Amino acid sequence: MMRSQLGRQAVLSMHSLRMRCADSAQDSDTTPTGAYNTRPPRRSRLAVAALFIAAAAVLPACSSGGGGDNGESNPRSEVTAGGLNFTYPFNGQQDVLLDTLMVVNFDGSVSGDVSDALELQVDGSTAQPGITVERDADRPNILRLVPNGPLLPNRDYSVVATQALSGGNTRFDAGATLFTFRSRPAEGRPADGAFQVTTVTPGETNPETNRQSVFTQFNAIRVILNEPVDPATVNNQTFTVEGPDGAVTDARLTALGRYIVFDPNEDLAPGNYTVSWTDGITSVFGKSLTAGSQQRTVLTLGDQPTDQMLVIEDDSSADDVADLPDNLLTGLPINNIDIDSQLIGSNDQPVLGSGDANANPPIRNRVATTLATPGTAGYDDVIPAVIRAGQKFQLKGLKLFLGGEELGVETPIDSGPIDVNFINDVSVYLMSNDYRNVETPTAVQLRFDLGIGTLVTAALASDSRNFVIQQLANGVFNQSVLNIQAAGLAIPRDNGDLEISTLGTFPINVNRTDNATVNFQLTLVLPANPTDGQGGSGTEDSVGPVITARSPSACLYAFGSAGYNAIYASQGVAPTVLPEPLCIDGNIQTDNSAAINSFPIESSPAIVFSSPIDPNTVNAQNIQLTGGGTTVEATYRVEGFSVVVDPVGLLTPDTDYTLTLNTAIEDLDGNPLSGSNAAGPRLTMNFRTEPQVTTDSAPPLLGTLSPGVPCALETDNVNDSFLTGGDTAGNCVGSSASNAAFNYPVFESPVNVPVDAVLSKFVDASTIVLADGCLTAGSGEPNAVEGASVALQQMDANGQCVGAVDAAIALANPGDDRTRSFTIRPTDYLEAGTRYWIVVCGTEGDRCTQGVPGVIADIDGAQLNTDPLNGTGSTDSSTGTAGGPDIVMPFDAIAANNDYYTTQFTLPETDTNGNGRVDAGERPQPGNRALLTLEAGGIGALASIENPNRPDGKYANYLSLARPIAIREATTECARVDAVQFGEGNTPNAGSAVGETPGTCVPVSLLPGGITSLTGVEATATLAGADLLTINTGRILLRFPNDQDANPTGTPNQTGYIVERCTGQFPGGVEYDFEPCFAASLNLVANAPDGDNVSLDQQQFVANLVGPVTFEQNGRLVISLRNANEIELEAEASLAGLPIPATATIEPAELTFQLVGNAVHGGRAFPNR
Repeated sequence: MMRSQLGRQAVLSMHSLRMRCADSAQDSDTTPTGAYNTRPPRRSRLAVAALFIAAAAVLPACSSGGGGDNGESNPRSEVTAGGLNFTYPFNGQQDVLLDTLMVVNFDGSVSGDVSDALELQVDGSTAQPGITVERDADRPNILRLVPNGPLLPNRDYSVVATQALSGGNTRFDAGATLFTFRSRPAEGRPADGAFQVTTVTPGETNPETNRQSVFTQFNAIRVILNEPVDPATVNNQTFTVEGPDGAVTDARLTALGRYIVFDPNEDLAPGNYTVSWTDGITSVFGKSLTAGSQQRTVLTLGDQPTDQMLVIEDDSSADDVADLPDNLLTGLPINNIDIDSQLIGSNDQPVLGSGDANANPPIRNRVATTLATPGTAGYDDVIPAVIRAGQKFQLKGLKLFLGGEELGVETPIDSGPIDVNFINDVSVYLMSNDYRNVETPTAVQLRFDLGIGTLVTAALASDSRNFVIQQLANGVFNQSVLNIQAAGLAIPRDNGDLEISTLGTFPINVNRTDNATVNFQLTLVLPANPTDGQGGSGTEDSVGPVITARSPSACLYAFGSAGYNAIYASQGVAPTVLPEPLCIDGNIQTDNSAAINSFPIESSPAIVFSSPIDPNTVNAQNIQLTGGGTTVEATYRVEGFSVVVDPVGLLTPDTDYTLTLNTAIEDLDGNPLSGSNAAGPRLTMNFRTEPQVTTDSAPPLLGTLSPGVPCALETDNVNDSFLTGGDTAGNCVGSSASNAAFNYPVFESPVNVPVDAVLSKFVDASTIVLADGCLTAGSGEPNAVEGASVALQQMDANGQCVGAVDAAIALANPGDDRTRSFTIRPTDYLEAGTRYWIVVCGTEGDRCTQGVPGVIADIDGAQLNTDPLNGTGSTDSSTGTAGGPDIVMPFDAIAANNDYYTTQFTLPETDTNGNGRVDAGERPQPGNRALLTLEAGGIGALASIENPNRPDGKYANYLSLARPIAIREATTECARVDAVQFGEGNTPNAGSAVGETPGTCVPVSLLPGGITSLTGVEATATLAGADLLTINTGRILLRFPNDQDANPTGTPNQTGYIVERCTGQFPGGVEYDFEPCFAASLNLVANAPDGDNVSLDQQQFVANLVGPVTFEQNGRLVISLRNANEIELEAEASLAGLPIPATATIEPAELTFQLVGNAVHGGRAFPNR
């Protein structure tokens, strides 16, 4: 085949690496002809033409003799083209998502039964869970591999034929490997061993193809780590890039999850560079990064780089996925993004074109790209290209259903178009297809980072309701995702245009704790004529960002306040979801000056914007946090459309802080911040931190331990005890055997769910030490870590330890010297069907017998109270409560599932120092409160027990601590919702508090591993105006009994339900219409072990709860509950040695209980990516 001189210079050797031409290097080094040099750079029509000659129709390989074969002895005309067209993951791909889309694209139809034709293998053996193979009905050359569960982390997978398999001219015999890839670590998990850099890209080598990625002037540098990094420790001192002109400092530096991205603001000069990192970078598990560096050579773009537009064509976009054509790679709809998780279901979000939606700024239908000069030395058979940062495309907005649209519960969240932004430069490569022998569709690979949010397209003045909802949606969805890998094919069209089809898979966060899987299929067209890419809706906008929400939010403090019911009635929605100005200025609270008056001191504030912010403009000059008359030292990071302000240390308790922004902050298009959003926070934001009163201190206790229960277990006289390998866990030490006696079975937990613990107060972080071996007796290696206070152990069938699970501790506030929560994260999934023990050492050493164990203690040295039912130190008579027996919590690992496990916090809290009292200086929070009416009987019947500080005479108790929950799959089995009744006592039956029985609902398991603390009641009974006696119940602990018999799931979990709507009227006249709604009929056990002059014996009661399920404008999940039934607790006081019975009554709607999820950005949270 004859070639023109121009074509000969531009044609790349697009053929298999394993048969690369000997003369390809000579061709690629040849000096370009005058046709290149006589044209202006970047807008060269001939350069574009050369590109399409290079990447065009067949892209034949060269021959050993001079043209057309791949180096075989036969000329090209005698070689039969063969090989796969495409796979995803691509061959040798690293860091593959555990829920990845998998596809094999043959060069012809695949015949026969293919359902079991392929399998995944690890180390030569069939991998579990397995896969099912689906052949596309319309494109029989496409096989989709559907996994029966998530991949295992950190595994080398092979896709292997289990039978002879043919498609087109390609055949695989049974046992043949089609392609290989390596799965990534599980999200939010530590590495096995040191904290290290695993990959620096570009310039890394594919372990299967031996192909090295090309590093040219416009590439961003991406560093992959083996465990999540603490982003506050990544800066221009701990991460550096040195080049021929010295240090490169003018760059966007982003750290999130296991990735660091360094994106120079100007193209790098060609030459040699050193990428370095120091041990000042730490992981969220407290490990220091192994210091090191890697050398890279940056290649020139050549003398004829080309600017072009990649176009989303009108017939390949739609606002309905059914209107989209099929993708040639997978057979699934083109230009569609599928977002899938158990919590929100499966959602198809098509890419929008300019005619599919109205928005300002307008919907984008093209992105600008620059292609390097084909044939430049060092490129070999690759054409590098870049899509510059700051560009975007949009997807159809998402209507949120909890549990999915089919059976789930509708929420008010109906977003504007989903705004997908390239926050760093995208690395693009067109290259030879490693799967093919002669003819190719050209392979395409991309590596990029996204900032995702949702547009606010409604106008506040004309459509305030949708404006508020769209702001809310942006708060829920906005986030960053780094190091996404996509692959695909470039197919030339008859008119010379190049159709580039790509697909990929990446995770996004759902409510901070869960992850959804995103499968995207994006097709762009590179026109042969540059003018065909011009016009359209452009690639830039001039609309400046505004502030839409913040964390902390005043709206979190609305529930239970004086104006809550009236605002709910007037607005038609829970005040929790309202814009910030309404919660601060709308008279929801009685004291507007202290709208946010209890921000946790270990938390980080965050601000949500209407578009992604340029990290170069986020700094201490443009965002200032001040408190107590000084500027707070902080680090700053951009996450999606949000900015997190992360104080270097803990904030000062009981202090007013101000967060001030200026208009030098810009979005990625260079538009300055505007302060004009009347429905958003101002440029100056105030909040007050929680008090930390130091008087009347009590030892810390565990409010949450999951799986399990947060107490030492009583195992004496327990049949089939777990201590000897049995299946009974027992019950909390101190639990009464005469009232509500029960034993828990050994608990269960999915292999992919970690161990979480929440404490009642701050403890010294240095006392939370993980054992490296057995703390309890057994055949395994004993613990060798001095002071180890916790362990996660694998056990044998006889209750003996066989070894510690390889794991690490992470704090919700990494880097601080004190904390209120920690998690144990194994490096790998646990093994299904295996027994494990969680060990938390007490002071008695009854089980922690190996090595030199330690005990968790607070900053004053008070040791963890492991048996709180025997006393918590909340009254003057309750002393000696520190320490106790060792906590040994057994659980069996079960198969991974898709349920959404998280911990909901009782916020805002009154008892911020965790001593079970309301101290002077603490601020009562009506959103978590029980109002009690006290009455005496017997000889005290004539006495009055009324609170002189309230007009209604009632006593206020305040709730605290946290509840672990699991949100299950949506169902139609919702009859138990009917048990949520009005009425009295433990068998209320005065009518449903929900209304009609819902047709669908989302079950929510309230796991047994949480205790709710209620501050004590201190009251004086008077008779004829004279004091008769004073009582103090001390802290009241509320926990769940083992209700296996009453629970339809057959587990010891209490269950509530998210339903679409609850309507009714509380006794007393308050009407409600909650949409969506949480409803639960719960059995609770109360213990008050600290009573002064009164005893409240262990007793069980029913609490029927109902309330709205909402998201704050900043995206935070909030469940706000009130009691529908009257609740009674019985106690007994003593006067002159004579018993006086007493009753505490909580009238309907006078228990307010607000369960709050993690802040979506900032706040405090365990690692989740």
